[in-house]
Amino acid sequence: MGEGEGDGAEGEGEGAEGVGAEGEGEGAEGEGEGAEGEGEGAEGEGEGAEGEGEGAEGEGEGEGEGEGEGEGEGEGEGEGEGEGEGAAKICTEGEPQLCFCQDGRDGEQYCNADETSWSECECGEAPWYTAWEPRPRDVEPSCDPTLPDQETWGKISVLSSLAIHGNVGFDMDGDDEINNALGTVLGGFLGTMANPEIASALAEGQILVLFELQGEVDVTSTPCFSVGAYLAIDADDPADPADNFDGDESFLIDSRSFGEDGYSQITFANASIADGYLWAGPALFLLSVPISADVTLSLPIRNTQIQAEVAADGSLFHGVLGGAVVKEEALEAVALAGFEIPEGFNIDQYLGAPDVDVDGDEVPEAYSIGVIFETVPATVAGIYDEGGEGEGEGEGEGEGEGEGEGEGEGEGEGEGEGEGEGEGAAQ
Repeated sequence: MGEGEGDGAEGEGEGAEGVGAEGEGEGAEGEGEGAEGEGEGAEGEGEGAEGEGEGAEGEGEGEGEGEGEGEGEGEGEGEGEGEGEGAAKICTEGEPQLCFCQDGRDGEQYCNADETSWSECECGEAPWYTAWEPRPRDVEPSCDPTLPDQETWGKISVLSSLAIHGNVGFDMDGDDEINNALGTVLGGFLGTMANPEIASALAEGQILVLFELQGEVDVTSTPCFSVGAYLAIDADDPADPADNFDGDESFLIDSRSFGEDGYSQITFANASIADGYLWAGPALFLLSVPISADVTLSLPIRNTQIQAEVAADGSLFHGVLGGAVVKEEALEAVALAGFEIPEGFNIDQYLGAPDVDVDGDEVPEAYSIGVIFETVPATVAGIYDEGGEGEGEGEGEGEGEGEGEGEGEGEGEGEGEGEGEGEGAAQ
């Protein structure tokens, strides 16, 4: 018999690729925002089995069939759940707030998009006083300036800004280093607490201090003159602090600013100007530091020096005032401000040891301090004497009834004129 052979047709089939739908879920929001849950369905793939067949061996001819089918399906489901507690919202996106830079000045920061945190403090370009250094005088004044009288005023300016700062001061002990113990140790504390109060007191007219470049002063170069400082009162009636720093405001000088000799009690008698830069001092200066709306600390600063740039109008800018506060006088000022000092209190634990010798006994008994300041032009309208008397005249009419014991009764009307004296402010 003949052998029949046949090859069955090969069948092939490939299943279609199926991709499961991607599933996503968002976690429930807790405090803040829950974590987002994500899930991706598994991709399904299938390939049909290859079918093969070979015809059975038979007589004559052989037949063979082969079929192959393949199917593939894939389904995917994904679910995600997120649970968690996010940070509570503390601000509104983009909202600004005040912050403090490392050098003690004010900066600004903004609420981040998540509304749960703030951006870094933006401080901008560093101001002049962060790198300030005192300038040595080319020539020390050796003259005795003639002090002006109260009829002729020199260039007048009013204190417009004042702030305690740790980076400024003067060499108070001869080691060629800036001394500013109070500004350095308490700069952050006093700066945060006192500087806003000082700014508010200046703006509201509670602190008014005038500076006078006394005599005939050339603002570019004057080898020897004096600088006076005065307590002042707004000449507006009623007082209006809004225009105090407009550059042309008039003020009354408090008569208590003058000594028995008729000159300012605070006088820097050995001042000089070279190339538009002022040096003055040493002198005694009284620094008023508002601690709160009701409490003011008045610190006598000894050996006070001033350095500042002088504008053409005689006002001072980029100014630094520094000196030393005697320890015992600082404690007296604290007590006078209404603070109770506990028995056994040691201020050195907070401020460190005094760093300046002011009485020449080679034993430091004072704390150095430095502040920054600026002034704007002003004028003097007169002297204010709180105890002065004014004279006035007045007229009055009166009616009265009276009864008398005795023989008769009588009624009477009368008019009278009189002159009276009262206390008032003398211009």
